[in-house]
Amino acid sequence: MLRSRRGKRPVLSAVLGLSCMGVTFVAAQDYTQADIAYGSRLYAAQCATCHGASGDSVGGVDLRSGKFRNATTDQDLTSVIMNGIPGTGMQAFRFDAAELAGIIAYLRSMNTFDAGSVRSGDAGRGRVLFEGKGGCTRCHRVGAQSARVAPDLSDIGGCRSTVRCARSLATAK
Repeated sequence: MLRSRRGKRPVLSAVLGLSCMGVTFVAAQDYTQADIAYGSRLYAAQCATCHGASGDSVGGVDLRSGKFRNATTDQDLTSVIMNGIPGTGMQAFRFDAAELAGIIAYLRSMNTFDAGSVRSGDAGRGRVLFEGKGGCTRCHRVGAQSARVAPDLSDIGGCRSTVRCARSLATAK
């Protein structure tokens, strides 16, 4: 009889453990609008300098995607924020619990934009506009061609998302 009770313990422990994990996961996804708004302000002041307002200014990192190379859970994000990532530009930050909750809530909410609102372009048409009517080559350089007055756009697609490029074009002077 003692043997049958022991056989049930691992199963019971596993079920209870999984149940607790599920509760933690649901609770972690329950962000208030106040936390998101607070996190937005903190992000603008502390994170946007490197990551950009849209979270896509670091090459290969797009915070809006909701997928993080070094973090899956909110606890993972906390660790990355508080400890940084050695060998990268991601430094350690010191935030209190409320600040961390706000930043994480904001990071988790960044992916609610409609990516479908930015249509894919036609490279040929874009080149004609860039070199012709747009007059972009008067200032910008691509490869070995054009001026060097404004930023070199040779690899702009590798370091900026489509959404950010579209926003830059819409507000270009």
